[in-house]
Amino acid sequence: GISKPRIFNFVLQNGLSYKVLIKGNDDLRTDYIMLNAMNKINKSIFKNTNYSIATYEVFPMGHNFGILEFKKGCESLADILRPLHQKDEISLAQCRKSMDSAFKARKTDQERAKVFENIQTKVTPRFSEFLKSNFPMVELWYSAKKKFVTSLAVNSIIGYILGIGDRHMSNIMINCDTGELVHIDFGITFEAGKHLSIPELVPFRFTRDIADALGVYHHYHTVDKFFEDVYKMVRDERSKVMLSLENLKLDPLYKWSLNADEKYFKNNENDESELDTDKFKNYNYGNDESIAEQHSTKCLKVVLDKLQGGEERQSVESVIQILLRDAQSTVNLGVIFCGWSPFY
Repeated sequence: GISKPRIFNFVLQNGLSYKVLIKGNDDLRTDYIMLNAMNKINKSIFKNTNYSIATYEVFPMGHNFGILEFKKGCESLADILRPLHQKDEISLAQCRKSMDSAFKARKTDQERAKVFENIQTKVTPRFSEFLKSNFPMVELWYSAKKKFVTSLAVNSIIGYILGIGDRHMSNIMINCDTGELVHIDFGITFEAGKHLSIPELVPFRFTRDIADALGVYHHYHTVDKFFEDVYKMVRDERSKVMLSLENLKLDPLYKWSLNADEKYFKNNENDESELDTDKFKNYNYGNDESIAEQHSTKCLKVVLDKLQGGEERQSVESVIQILLRDAQSTVNLGVIFCGWSPFY
């Protein structure tokens, strides 16, 4: 993101060094609230299971400054996939320009989906190449693949439940030692992504590259069972999920959350773009105590609704099928902000 965090090495009294990120021009209090909730969910629901959400320490020092734990051995999907996709017949910049041009030309959603589908014909999914090269031994590869699948399921479902958006390639990392996915930057939560000027309609990131990394887990729909397993656990224990979010009532999100559009376009990958963001409207949470209470209550109601299967109270299996369909929909992916890089 534009905040350009600095890495510092601290030497502790016991002689051990500890690496941290110092981040300015960014409000980390949303991250703190989300990570706190995730830690509670880990302890109350995922303890003694094969699932857990990879978290990290964050220390907000005000509304625009803070310290974050540096995750060792992790690389972002951007750093991994960009070099791999240099072999494609179309560059990252060209992919983004095509999507951005369709947006600026005010094409319909269906027309933009066609543009996206055309881009996909020129892009070959390559994430599996990384897993094969990074985990060359069969035992390591198998273990990493299993960790990748379980972490994908838990991050996707918890991300959906909490309405976490902005899942572009720099906000998802992979532990190169274990294959576990690690999500970072939780500035857009509780469905705020749907209120952006270019709304995010996908429930989580499940692009063709993600599917490619899954291999047989995707081809034979085995991954569906992992998603169902996680969703059933949090659904059965929904009271514990709601309890983990109780502090929202005391510290309503709207008070200290950055404007959603500003946060989104500031952090989204936009290195070679000439995107015109002046047209993007603002999404505001309000500035009154009663509005704050209404907003936090509404957020919690949406979470509870998801944990009960939506308005129609659908089965676990039905919910997962709908989520996976929406996440891979070329219409949903075709109209997303081009910096999200849905073609990778």
